[in-house]
Amino acid sequence: MPDEIIEVALPVEQAAAPQAQRPLVLLADDNADMREYLTRILGEHYRVHAVPDGEAALEAISRKLPDLLLSDVMMPRIGGMELLMRLRADPRTRSLPVILLSARAGEQTKVEALGAGADDYIVKPFTARELLARVDAHLKIASVRGEVMESLRQSEERYRAFVTATSDIVYRMSPDWSEMRNLQGKDSVRDTESPSKTWLETYIHPDDQPQVLSAIDEAIRTKTPFEFEHQVKQIDGTLGWVHSRAVPVFDEDGEIVEWFGSARDVSERRRHDETQRLLVSELSHRVKNMLAVVQAIAQQTLRRAKDPAEFAVSFGGRIQSLSSMHGLLSQSGWQHADLLDILRDQLAAHDASRVVASGPPVRLGPQVALHVALMLHELGTNSVKYGALSKPEGTVYVGWAVNDDKLRLEWRERGGPPVKSPLKRGFGTNLIEQTAKSEGGSSHVSAEAEGLRWEITLPLSAEKSIAPEERGRSTSSSSPRSMRQAAPAEPLKGKRFLIVEDEPLIALDIVAGLEGAGVNVEGPIGSVKDALRAVEEGSFDGVLLDANLRGEPVDEIAAALTRRNVPFVFVTGYGRQALPESFARSMVLTKPFTQEQLLQTASQLVGSERSGLYLLKDRG
Repeated sequence: MPDEIIEVALPVEQAAAPQAQRPLVLLADDNADMREYLTRILGEHYRVHAVPDGEAALEAISRKLPDLLLSDVMMPRIGGMELLMRLRADPRTRSLPVILLSARAGEQTKVEALGAGADDYIVKPFTARELLARVDAHLKIASVRGEVMESLRQSEERYRAFVTATSDIVYRMSPDWSEMRNLQGKDSVRDTESPSKTWLETYIHPDDQPQVLSAIDEAIRTKTPFEFEHQVKQIDGTLGWVHSRAVPVFDEDGEIVEWFGSARDVSERRRHDETQRLLVSELSHRVKNMLAVVQAIAQQTLRRAKDPAEFAVSFGGRIQSLSSMHGLLSQSGWQHADLLDILRDQLAAHDASRVVASGPPVRLGPQVALHVALMLHELGTNSVKYGALSKPEGTVYVGWAVNDDKLRLEWRERGGPPVKSPLKRGFGTNLIEQTAKSEGGSSHVSAEAEGLRWEITLPLSAEKSIAPEERGRSTSSSSPRSMRQAAPAEPLKGKRFLIVEDEPLIALDIVAGLEGAGVNVEGPIGSVKDALRAVEEGSFDGVLLDANLRGEPVDEIAAALTRRNVPFVFVTGYGRQALPESFARSMVLTKPFTQEQLLQTASQLVGSERSGLYLLKDRG
């Protein structure tokens, strides 16, 4: 027995494990007697492989990794300390348990050994009991460490599998969110593989940064999950929407050590929601506008009806005309209607054999189609009452042609009663003239020897709709200006008003209502170009301005009125969200409206203070 071993009775042997299942201990010592003795002691409990020096130990380890290394410090070629440092520098052996044996008992030597990575340091002489106890302890520690590492490895594998399987963006943040530690963008946004302190500018749209930071601050303060929906900058340079949620990870003291989060792409859902909102807004506008048209038809019909029976017939016929045209447009999803179909639809109640139609295929957009239908209805109704279709031998010829993107339509009657000149101007005549004018076209009626003749010209440029950004603006940022009662209202008699409105029936109703109150009315005007010319050349006490003229924004008109200090009110079926951004708090008269509301608004307009009434910021 070597002198370095103190003989002490060993504990009673428990049932030994099978040889193949015992831990492998690599023993490195240049003293042959020591190797033999330690091999005998350790061999009762473990598999032992003994080598004479550090170089042989490295060769043995390269062939098979042991469960523990027991090494003398002082050995030839490669000593214990150098062997230890080499093992700790190699990732494969970095966690291998190492116990050093040495005759040097100084504290400094032990500190150096432990500082270099030794798991234990045994000073010679030592007892066999002590040696076995320490080897057993470090093997158990290594076993527990191995189980923990395996658990961590499996956890990491599960995490990687989750990150790979999910389509969500996954990220990790520092406790105060000042640093993004990692982000996997899933080909949607750029990856962050190393810590980044510029993640906010890299990923978050500038408009959303203040709200995102506010939500982060609240999550940190309350130590609760962060959850927010915001825009992100995508790899292709476009903007997308994500729903981001991050949960805090706490230490044993309840302090946040990290945030783990994911972000799901919700761009498609946002587009769906936006489309739905726009559709609801468009539907609301159509309903309000149609109600305003119906109201105008009722009022205009009532003004000219001799008795309730005549009103019922005229009003019912015009409403049926509108309803029938709506049904025709619905077949194309409110995209267009063929002129020949409109003609057949509106004259279906009359003797088709006496109406001759001729012209090329022409598709009209919804607004023009409705207007043409109303014109044809009035022409057909008047012909049945007073014209060619009131006589059995009378005929009507309807012909059209398209030149230079203009529809030229001719209505010619033959075989009816003699036509007196000058022609009587009724609702139908005014409607046709105003409709053509509102569409940027023209109309002319003449009394010929053989009968009445109408020539109508309409532009066929593609119809527009209110731009989504105008139609979809949120109204939350500016509350509607209240319409206070005009009591007492400033007299309107003698005032001069300009009417800018592209819906002819509504325009006629506005004109009739104001003229009934003694207002001198110019218009109605149905295009931006004509309205700008009228504003620059005329002088007005007030203006009623449609918020959208055949799909064109009216910012320029509003700006021109502002420059000339002319008070105005927007007339719209969309509500305040349809107003130009710079005029979001202007006065609004919402369609449909009563004659009382019309006159009250006009009175307020001419009697109100000029400052602050119609302008927030002049973009023109």
